Amino acid sequence: MAEIMAKKRIMVVDDEIPVARDVKKTLEESGYEVICLISTGEEAVQKAEEHRPDLVLMDIRLQGGMAGIETAEQICTRFNIPIVYLIADEDDNILQKANQTGAYGYIVKPVGDRALKVTIMMALYRAGMEKKLKAMCEKFEQKSLELQVSRENFHSIVEKSGEGIAVVDQEGIIRFVNPAAEILFNRRQDELLGAMFGFPLLSEKPTEIDIIRRGAGKPGVGELQAVETEWEGAKAYLVSIHDITERKEVDSFKDEFVSTASHELRTPLTSMKNAVDILLSGKTGEINPNQKNFLHMAQRNIKRLSQLVNDLLTMSKIEAKKMILDFAPTDMVEIIHSAIDSVKPIADKKFIEIEAVPHSSSLVYADGFRIEEVMINLISNSIKFTHDNGRITIKTGHVQERTQLGTRDFIVVLVEDTGIGMDGEHVDRIFERFYRAENSLSANQPGSGLGLAICKGIIEAHGGKISCKSQKGSGTTISFTLPIG
Repeated sequence: MAEIMAKKRIMVVDDEIPVARDVKKTLEESGYEVICLISTGEEAVQKAEEHRPDLVLMDIRLQGGMAGIETAEQICTRFNIPIVYLIADEDDNILQKANQTGAYGYIVKPVGDRALKVTIMMALYRAGMEKKLKAMCEKFEQKSLELQVSRENFHSIVEKSGEGIAVVDQEGIIRFVNPAAEILFNRRQDELLGAMFGFPLLSEKPTEIDIIRRGAGKPGVGELQAVETEWEGAKAYLVSIHDITERKEVDSFKDEFVSTASHELRTPLTSMKNAVDILLSGKTGEINPNQKNFLHMAQRNIKRLSQLVNDLLTMSKIEAKKMILDFAPTDMVEIIHSAIDSVKPIADKKFIEIEAVPHSSSLVYADGFRIEEVMINLISNSIKFTHDNGRITIKTGHVQERTQLGTRDFIVVLVEDTGIGMDGEHVDRIFERFYRAENSLSANQPGSGLGLAICKGIIEAHGGKISCKSQKGSGTTISFTLPIG
């Protein structure tokens, strides 16, 4: 306490030198620092500006040109330093003038030690509290100003946004809409406010709705998403409506093109495959070894092109959300072992060991054929990018995840390998269509770059998630989740 008080610096202004020295002694014994003893008002103002003390002890009656009250007023106004007055038998007029300077206390002469200590302590405490309060008020005013600016900026963004924005309360009543929402719903604000919203708010995925296109005035397709928020102190939903008409039109054109091109390719590919198979069988006559090598090469390329066509059709169905899934109770342990059996001949050629460490209970409600397709794709990828004598481990477990519909149980499947791994820039893009990471093994590996994109589409169509963790030289782990039940 004494150490803290010693930091408080006090200036004594009194033209009675013996009184000033007694006051100085008492203050120093109490742990304060008396920076100087001043006898005139003019010098007091000068020293106050120079030293900026924490408090000035001021004789109310100073001899000379500048009186005590005038001196105190200048020090308070210019430097905001608290003043405690030393007084004798002063009349009411003088005390009233002293009060107007914002005095922090009065000590009556002759000065008693206890009165001096208590008054100074209380004055410094009050000054400290006022300083903190002032700082808090200034901070509050600054924050209020920032909040006001932020609100104005947010309001401007919402008002000018091309996306429709609405606030809907827990009862489904519309409480706010921006101008874009008025256009998309083709209704005025006064017609929308207070009306029932009428669209789902708890969907985990965006909802497509019919809208009126901005500027065109024609029907279109909107994508609606809602997140929880607060409105006027109560729980509500912040709804955004994005015009996706053009995207849907492009997707439709693209799907039609891919579907048409794929179907047009299938017929000649089938004919070519049959012709090559017949030639290789020898039914059309004997072929020499050189001819057989070229026919096998053609057979491999026909198979690769057929797989690419199938992948394109599958990807087209996924993106158009037209993939038909046959949901049924499915045992992931059986799926995993079946997938391992399918790829084991390829793994054996590279002496890669595949180990399954399944969870005791691995039953999910899924399309078993599609999930096995995912497993085969993931294990095949691990085999491709793992050196000879490597290892692949498949694990399953259970996790709980929060969704917009509450907490749900999921099974998690991990495919870990000891392969070459990849840098972070590739990990972030590995599930994109046609993307292939550049590395020492990929150049000689066949593939369309659609396999992992198809896996992602299948898993997400089941309500799960897929992700990748990898480090160059340390292998890769791809994991996915599927909801239980």
